[in-house]
Amino acid sequence: MKSSLLLSVALPCIALSAPVALAQEETPLRQQTVIVSLPGPQRDADELIGNATSMDRDDIIENLSASLGDTLDREPGVSSTFFGAGASRPVLRGLGAERVLVLTNGIGAIDVSAASPDHQVAADGIDAEKIEILRGPAALAYGGQAIGGVVNVIDGLISETLPTSPLSGEAYAAYDSVFDGPEAGAKIKASAGQFVFAASASMRDFNAYDIPGSAESDQFHALEEAESHDHEEEEGNGTLPNSFVETGTLAGGISWVGDTSFLGLAVRQQTSTYGLPGHEEHGEEEHDGEEEAPFIDLEQTRYDLRGGMTFDHDFIKGINGSLAVADYEHTEFEAPGEPGTVYQTEGT
Repeated sequence: MKSSLLLSVALPCIALSAPVALAQEETPLRQQTVIVSLPGPQRDADELIGNATSMDRDDIIENLSASLGDTLDREPGVSSTFFGAGASRPVLRGLGAERVLVLTNGIGAIDVSAASPDHQVAADGIDAEKIEILRGPAALAYGGQAIGGVVNVIDGLISETLPTSPLSGEAYAAYDSVFDGPEAGAKIKASAGQFVFAASASMRDFNAYDIPGSAESDQFHALEEAESHDHEEEEGNGTLPNSFVETGTLAGGISWVGDTSFLGLAVRQQTSTYGLPGHEEHGEEEHDGEEEAPFIDLEQTRYDLRGGMTFDHDFIKGINGSLAVADYEHTEFEAPGEPGTVYQTEGT
């Protein structure tokens, strides 16, 4: 329960006269009321969050883009690093990288997206049930460096309550004319007795996206013409070269739900291949096919275990516990068939 305390303060207004001024009529006192509101003693810990917003499934689909940051950048106070369509990380109130934590089901995404702006986040809205954005001091409960805030992607694979319908599902499909490619996703949930089964799958096959005009500036064209008399007109006029994105996810979960407790296990695998626009070296010979330019090949397998129990007690209302184990790897290909830097991380 939230209480409000109202304080009424009367501020007198007194007329002052300079010593050399002539005598003036006495100014009557005026009373002004100032109202101050603040939470009372019944203060919840959640009230420490300065701002909290949530996107449900309908909102996610309406704003869905190729990566997490671009999906959220229409929310107030949220922007994106946007390194092409394949890599964009949320920026909250001007803070990004390690200062903004990206979580999956309340636990870290366990990737390397904060290390560089061209690294993709290992969490995607295409199969998410809800996305929460938390700002304020309470976000520090998720990590000492989360001074910008927290983005929590909830996939809904582990059920904490029995569904109202024994079988439910949804499917999503779209064709993006800017990327000239399709994307699709499907989710299904079924229950039998006290067990709940969930599964989801998604895919995305986007080509280089359309842009107005040329991807190269006039200064760049002038530089190439000065260095090479046989400089040809850019072939990528009207599109951003090497901005393709291909993603795929497969996930499944099983939960046991009792009257006052639940326990569930979920497995999710994500793969992604995306180009790095602007990484081509000056004067590099062009190749047929976008994947022959620099690109990143990413794969993550993640296991989630979560359980909880509620109590009819004045002191302890409930206990919840979560455990996540993830194996992440991505390879940066700098030339056709030649792997460059390899990032590997395993987290628990």
